[in-house]
Amino acid sequence: MLCVGTIATTPGLTYSQARRVLRDGTKLFRGVYFLPSEPDESPSLLDRARAALLVCPPGSAICGITALALTGLDLPRPFEDQARGPVHVLLPTRAQVGRVEPNRPELVLHRERSPRPTWRWERAGLLMARLDHCWAQVVARHLKGQVGPFLPAPDPALRGQFTSGARQAFLECVQLGDALVRRQDPLIKHDRFVAYIQGLSQLKGVRAARAAFRYVRPQTDSPNETWLRLIALDAGFPEPAINHRLQVRMRDRLLDLGWIDRMIALEYHGAQHFNDPIQARDDVSRRGQLQGLGWVVVEAVYRDLLQPADLIGRLTAAFAGRPAPDKRAAPGT
Repeated sequence: MLCVGTIATTPGLTYSQARRVLRDGTKLFRGVYFLPSEPDESPSLLDRARAALLVCPPGSAICGITALALTGLDLPRPFEDQARGPVHVLLPTRAQVGRVEPNRPELVLHRERSPRPTWRWERAGLLMARLDHCWAQVVARHLKGQVGPFLPAPDPALRGQFTSGARQAFLECVQLGDALVRRQDPLIKHDRFVAYIQGLSQLKGVRAARAAFRYVRPQTDSPNETWLRLIALDAGFPEPAINHRLQVRMRDRLLDLGWIDRMIALEYHGAQHFNDPIQARDDVSRRGQLQGLGWVVVEAVYRDLLQPADLIGRLTAAFAGRPAPDKRAAPGT
């Protein structure tokens, strides 16, 4: 019997300790219990991950959605649900452990060929799979082998729609990738992410992962901004710049999305815009400043993500009034 605490693990127990564990502990795996250090304390995902490694062969690593969730990543809701399920573990190669594998419903086991993509997360004292590898694992399973084409939608009536089926799953995978290379405190450098996915071959469903990765971009700030960008791309608009820095009245402003050559900005207003008067006033001031510099500002809210037809119409009108500059023309003509 093993007891897993909130901080330390104990490989063996005395008889009296075992009685206490059976009385007060929470069973995590067969023979592995969580003993709370405070009343009503529940085992965390980190506790479950530590317990999982205790019952797996030496050299096993936490991987998949479990590893991504442990970093505190902003997960789309389906992945949050998955993270509450079985712990995902990457096992050593078959040559190292033979055919001995733990047969436990609380675990999902993965085995990849050498070299094993692992690193030690010192903050938690866990051996983890590389986060870019974890993303590829999760996406390959989430897309169930579908490789698209995801953009544009084959049916014109579905352009801009990402609320059901494979297209919703595709959106969630891109949101997850964008979160890894986000603007603030990215967990992976984008160039490293690119190199790893391009070189990845020993993974079931790798083609599906690569199909989704084509649309992962760095510098994003939120899942809904990713959603907004995919709506614009799916509707046939050019790729926008993300969080383009613009100086307005001696102050740096970041455009959520922007087509710089046409001076069109696409701004997303989340719940804070409606719940925080200070934020709302700042957004109105920002729009006026941009318009004063000659920018066309198209604003979007959450409803536009679910029903994007009106938003696409406003973007179409903005582009019609701002034709692309003729790059062949000489400066000043």
